[in-house]
Amino acid sequence: MARSPSTIRRLSADLVNLMAAGEVIDSLAAAVRELVENALDGEATRITVEIWPQQWRVRVTDDGVGIRSRDLVDAALPHTTSKLGDGSPPFQISSLGFRGEALHSLAQVGRLWIRSFASGEPHGWLAEYDTSGQLLQITPSAGAQGTMVMVTDLFAAWPARRSMLPDPAQQGRDVIGVIQKASLTHPQITWQLRIEDRSSLS
Repeated sequence: MARSPSTIRRLSADLVNLMAAGEVIDSLAAAVRELVENALDGEATRITVEIWPQQWRVRVTDDGVGIRSRDLVDAALPHTTSKLGDGSPPFQISSLGFRGEALHSLAQVGRLWIRSFASGEPHGWLAEYDTSGQLLQITPSAGAQGTMVMVTDLFAAWPARRSMLPDPAQQGRDVIGVIQKASLTHPQITWQLRIEDRSSLS
């Protein structure tokens, strides 16, 4: 039976106020962690992480249920999520993330693209977002079922943040640590990590 993606919805103001707000994306490793958790919540069985520390770019690709075209419109807006509805209190969650802030935060600190092919749709879509998480454009895109999220120019608008981060080699090691921890807790997933176009973990 084909897996079906969940609908992305805005959380109510009351529910937002119950949660600690403000997702912090302060490094490549933090960006990877958030995207990997989204992929796991999307029922992925294979996750590929690619980073280019010297270019401030990250891409995470999975074979999960995907995001429907209508949901890509709101995917990067604040407090929009497919993981928690207004009828589900935040203490009754089963997903790794639920606040609907990770994609929005990534859009704020870089340039965000999502390519997704959801089950039940005739083809995939490529969406581009501005720094507020608003959809800039969406176009048909070929590819296998699942989702690819890419963020480029990380922290370009915050040179002070870039200057505080470790050198590219250390950032690569930090990402390796994120993947190693995720693979230990999710041994059923096939993992691949590429750093500067070279295979690092598989």
